[in-house]
Amino acid sequence: VSLQRGKSQRAAITSVFLDIKGSTQLFEKYDYERAFLMQEAIIQSAIYIIQAFDGHVVRIQGDGIFAVFGRADYSVENGVLDSLNAASTLLIILESYLSEKFQSNGLKPLRIRVGIDHDKQSLWKHNGIDGCNELSPHGYHVSMASKLQNKANSNSIMIGENVRALLHLPSELISQKKYTENGREKYDPFVRGDYKMWEFDWNSHASHFSWVTKASGKLLPS
Repeated sequence: VSLQRGKSQRAAITSVFLDIKGSTQLFEKYDYERAFLMQEAIIQSAIYIIQAFDGHVVRIQGDGIFAVFGRADYSVENGVLDSLNAASTLLIILESYLSEKFQSNGLKPLRIRVGIDHDKQSLWKHNGIDGCNELSPHGYHVSMASKLQNKANSNSIMIGENVRALLHLPSELISQKKYTENGREKYDPFVRGDYKMWEFDWNSHASHFSWVTKASGKLLPS
């Protein structure tokens, strides 16, 4: 989307928020330069993968990224699927290649959280003032993707009901988030109000990628 300041445009997009879990502790455990390089390994990998799947990075903020998927000349469903493929690919790379690199250098592997939701009519508009502004999408489900990220566990993807419904995801790939309270297992089905969220089984989804092999129960780039 390219707009003059003061103008706006409506568009269907899929929003992806991801961040590095526990990144603040990096600066407590390591010197600033090393902590930065560890974060940057994740951030740069995420950018390359997002762009490879036709995504657009809207913002990089410290240990997190906000990206969107979807184009006017592309079906809505394909844009949503691209977001899931990109996030799943990043988790494969993180859990195999990057984790091994960290460990071989005596560093604790990093983990990420991902939130994804689809907005049928997001509002693209510049926010800020002259000389200091950003063109970005705004909308209920854009914000919801951020909340879904906050709900995600380590190395997991939380999706909104719009994503599930658009792709007609089978029950084998989604599940309700579980937690334990007073020794009893409970479910956490809603991200806000009555809007449902689902934990996406990226491991099962990615096992069908042609470039992925499975060894010792672990997905690996072939």
